Amino acid sequence: MIEPPASPAAFLPISQVVQRTLLEVEDYYGFKDCAIDLDTGELITLPEDFYEQRQSENAIVEWLKQNGIDALCQPGGNVGGLAGIEMIVVAGSEVDWDTPIEDLRRLLASGSPSSPAVMSAKGQPPLLYGFKTLRGSLGILEIQRLEQDVSPKQLSMRYKVLGYDVPQEQRIESESMATQGWQRWRERQLEEAEQLFQKAVAIDPSNDSAWNGLGWSRSNQGRPEAARIAFEQCIALNPRHAGALNGLGWIAKGEGDVEAAIRYWRQAVEEAPMATAALEGLTRTHMELQQYDEAARYYERWLKVEPDNPEAKKGLEKSRQGKPRVEIGDLPALIRELSHPAPGAPPFGALNEIIDLGSPAVPRLIEEMKTNNDWQIPKALGAIGDRRAMLPLIEKLEKSDGSPMREVVAEALGLLTGKDFGADAKAWRRWWDEEGNLPGQPENQIPKE
Repeated sequence: MIEPPASPAAFLPISQVVQRTLLEVEDYYGFKDCAIDLDTGELITLPEDFYEQRQSENAIVEWLKQNGIDALCQPGGNVGGLAGIEMIVVAGSEVDWDTPIEDLRRLLASGSPSSPAVMSAKGQPPLLYGFKTLRGSLGILEIQRLEQDVSPKQLSMRYKVLGYDVPQEQRIESESMATQGWQRWRERQLEEAEQLFQKAVAIDPSNDSAWNGLGWSRSNQGRPEAARIAFEQCIALNPRHAGALNGLGWIAKGEGDVEAAIRYWRQAVEEAPMATAALEGLTRTHMELQQYDEAARYYERWLKVEPDNPEAKKGLEKSRQGKPRVEIGDLPALIRELSHPAPGAPPFGALNEIIDLGSPAVPRLIEEMKTNNDWQIPKALGAIGDRRAMLPLIEKLEKSDGSPMREVVAEALGLLTGKDFGADAKAWRRWWDEEGNLPGQPENQIPKE
């Protein structure tokens, strides 16, 4: 089995158009950018002694395979364009740029890998080819231009990956790693879970469960943008994946895009009526919007799935009474929920509700931050905007050596002060001593609850 690339999350998103210009394989030019890894879009420069060290054709092909190279730019000779390495290629007369993945898979099924798999640039451009790489990427490639009058000669192309088709043994290994990843995720070992999910998608980029797990492991570490990439790849592979739709809903909610959040959650519930995390998102959001009838409707659906869920029971009662879902007395439970969310539910829901409680929550959050290293507590303090949190946040920054926590604390301080000292604890302390702790300001007097 070919080993996965060193950067396992680098596989291209489905249908992303990649534009590249390759240079001719020519010893005089040092083999710069003469090869490409179609799975990742990376242009590759061969070693200067490449051919000297590999005398036989078999040795050359084997090295190219093991280094993830799918094609070389060879505009002369019998190739006259791109030379695929252990690729299956179908000619442009059978495909066009909009050929669906099902048709492409059918066309490629009768082929067998070859080296070179010729994708000629001879003729009137654009010239189109369907392809399958050694690692299983299926896509459409278009040769747009071959410039013969420059040194070195240059070939311009664009392509897109439409799907994946990997060997059964790789699927099994990927599924095993994803299973281990979900186990670590349930144990809240999030960094280890993320690493396992990354390996799983590297071995089998079509593993939508692994992409979903990669999204949740990143989301639960407070990295929504990285999580979004994984969730969107999952949806590209499986548009009906309720878990990834739910994740995108929570990311949208965290960004303040309530309409998008509701849209994602509704779609998740349509695809999987038992998706309680999406139902929770819908109930919370409709309660925040004071749309109590809508909230009650989704609470009722939630209780059909989990008849004894105390949160759903309490929420239904409050929605029928037209009361807010959370009050200051709920804060201890919300803080616990930050670090121990229900299975399948991200922490954003509890975080948003704590933020909605506002300044009354600040004293308890400050005390909690002294012993609790959950990144969401400083996140909430920054979002609430109460200046009483300034000195405690500086002290937290001074004691923190973990990168994610330092970045979140620095971000919170920036929101509170309008200053930008990054994660430089000494700079923040110096600013506090010189400007921040002015006489008459209450920041250094934290009231008790």
